[in-house]
Amino acid sequence: MADIRRGKAFKRKGRRHILIDTETKLLNYMSRYLAIMKDMQTHGYREDADPHELGIAVSAAGELLKISSGKHRLAMAQVLGLTSVPVRVHHISREWWRMQTSNAREPVEKALVRVLRHLGKDNLEASA
Repeated sequence: MADIRRGKAFKRKGRRHILIDTETKLLNYMSRYLAIMKDMQTHGYREDADPHELGIAVSAAGELLKISSGKHRLAMAQVLGLTSVPVRVHHISREWWRMQTSNAREPVEKALVRVLRHLGKDNLEASA
């Protein structure tokens, strides 16, 4: 708000161009996020709430890395203390995969669930 009062607008380009240069625009922008957060608090993290899925990659060290949209919803889920969120695995490090499984014929979805459960990641479902 201080920036707006000094005449400095908030601008963001990309998927959606955003220009916030008035108090009303700022309050409208923030009220959308507040509504999403209230819905998430009531109904949990819903996949159908946003057309852009939360995508992850599994690094060579086995870390889960967020790689696609959804950063605001993920941050809200963390603030609300949600213990799980639905994600789609977009990439798995070849090095990590080789260290985790020896059966190259096992379906990837089944193997990934098995491996992640072994690593202590509960509440997993796989879909092709």
